[in-house]
Amino acid sequence: MKTYNIGVIPGDGTGPEVVGEALKALRAISDAEGIEFNLTRYDIGGERYLAKGDLLPDSVLSELRGMDASLLGAIGHPGVRPGILETEILLKMRFELDLYINLRPVVLLPGVWTPLKDKGPGTSTSWSCGRTPRGSTPAAGASCERARRARWRCRSR
Repeated sequence: MKTYNIGVIPGDGTGPEVVGEALKALRAISDAEGIEFNLTRYDIGGERYLAKGDLLPDSVLSELRGMDASLLGAIGHPGVRPGILETEILLKMRFELDLYINLRPVVLLPGVWTPLKDKGPGTSTSWSCGRTPRGSTPAAGASCERARRARWRCRSR
């Protein structure tokens, strides 16, 4: 049986709900395909920052480096000043783990209602590249310079 080790970071806001649904999908895949998923949950996000004062410990980064994948819900908290979580969790993960994109496949499925009602599977396949309302990276200054060196696009507003 093939086994995958996945670091799970539910995060904040809708993140735990979204991750919960993703984990249901992994269980279904496991049952149908005989694949095993070893899940390691990490308490990372705004709630942790407010309660403990830390963000993304190096020990967690080290563990995530050894994983086959990471599953991240959402990071953000109204009680935390903008830029802190984005820089110290999201960007730190992206740079330290060499992650460069938040890719979400979008496909039409048979029997599922869609605004593209006159189309069908195979007609439209698109990819949604996740980003924040403030641009591809919310941080400025050194983070943007580091992004440029890594050949990322970075816009300042």
